[in-house]
Amino acid sequence: DQVFHSGESVMIETEVKNEGPGVARAVELLVTASPNLIERVPSVVAVGDLQPGEVKHLTLEGKISKATDTVQEELTLMLRAKSPLVQMPSPKKLLVAIKPDSAVGTTTLPVDVDQLPKQASLLKQPKAIGIVMGVGQFREPGIARVKYAARDAEVMARYLKVISGIPSERIRALVDTQAFKRDLVEALEEWLPEQVDPATVVYISIMGRGVVEPTTGAVSIMPFDGTANSGASLYSLRRLQESLAKLPIQQAVVMLDLSLDPAPGREIGGTITPLWGSEDNGNAKIMWMIGNRAVQQAHSYDSGQHGLFTYYLLKGLGGSADLDKNGMILTGELCAYTKWQVLKTAQEQYSNKQEPLCLPGPGHGALVRLQPVAQFK
Repeated sequence: DQVFHSGESVMIETEVKNEGPGVARAVELLVTASPNLIERVPSVVAVGDLQPGEVKHLTLEGKISKATDTVQEELTLMLRAKSPLVQMPSPKKLLVAIKPDSAVGTTTLPVDVDQLPKQASLLKQPKAIGIVMGVGQFREPGIARVKYAARDAEVMARYLKVISGIPSERIRALVDTQAFKRDLVEALEEWLPEQVDPATVVYISIMGRGVVEPTTGAVSIMPFDGTANSGASLYSLRRLQESLAKLPIQQAVVMLDLSLDPAPGREIGGTITPLWGSEDNGNAKIMWMIGNRAVQQAHSYDSGQHGLFTYYLLKGLGGSADLDKNGMILTGELCAYTKWQVLKTAQEQYSNKQEPLCLPGPGHGALVRLQPVAQFK
């Protein structure tokens, strides 16, 4: 909710990249804020020397100091270096709202993400493509329903059109009985290749249920006619990744809100680790936003009437993920915002863990993390 409370833990992730032709020597990160805003975070953090093109990732952990009243403060991150000719970027300023301890237990209703933001998005992507799939019920009666998957898909399709600026004729939505495996194959492997060129950004959002192969960790999506016992009825993420890799596109953003089950009849001892997309050493053209990295059920967020991960994706796209308040929401910002909101809400409201995953992560220098997904005044 972008509001901190007294005593709450805070983590600041910073990615520093040398985009110049020479070595940047003795680079330092300066952290300034109002007095006693965040405890245990140093005011000066050494980054060190940066070679041309080199990226370094810093993680600063602190704790919000005690507050007696609700206040809004400014946190500023700034770089400096001893190299005389190094050109530094503008300081990053983050607005921080702090509430006292008494406000921690206050119950607030979430925003209605089904209502599009009053402020219109300025982003226009006439060559972008959106494919959304939400399966909450299945042809096989024994498969557990996913409460808000169909609603998630319908609202996400509207957000891709209105917020991300994708033309309506370039958006395909597959919901419940419209999402047979053949429909998914047709959309991804027949229709999509005919729409793209090197300037195309592809957005894919899939909500529902997935199956994990215990021995390999391979993850597959379950369409409406899928069954966990039949691998042939599923659509594997590896197949999706290979299909996207073949396309002459600029990049792709894949958002997955899946409850994950192990494939039946192939149980093995120990923890099953799902295998997700490759980071490609910073050259990735696919951004993976994964709402649930473990083999478990993803939370349905009844207060928001959506899956927990999708709810915060939508809220982030509506403006909340603009953490540096510059009017532009990037894929890296959206995934970082959604990840920490889901972690926090799952722990506070369900007393267990649902941990999202962002690939490529901070510090890997991938340009796909800089793809705009919304723009406001």
